[in-house]
Amino acid sequence: GLGDVYKRQVRERMSVMGLDAAELARRAGVPLSSAEELVETGLTSIRYVYRMFDLLHIRTETLPSAYAGRLL
Repeated sequence: GLGDVYKRQVRERMSVMGLDAAELARRAGVPLSSAEELVETGLTSIRYVYRMFDLLHIRTETLPSAYAGRLL
């Protein structure tokens, strides 16, 4: 699924940048639980995903359909 695509991108970028979930959360200013969820599933709260994608230099024109309904 599309979550898997993002999960792979997130993990690759974190590896290149030498980040673990805790450091990703700290630098992006998001809850650790959201960073962990993104790493595990490729998805998390839409409130925080853009901050992490920006930090990781992941560009997306549109969010995957899995984000439908995740508006808070």
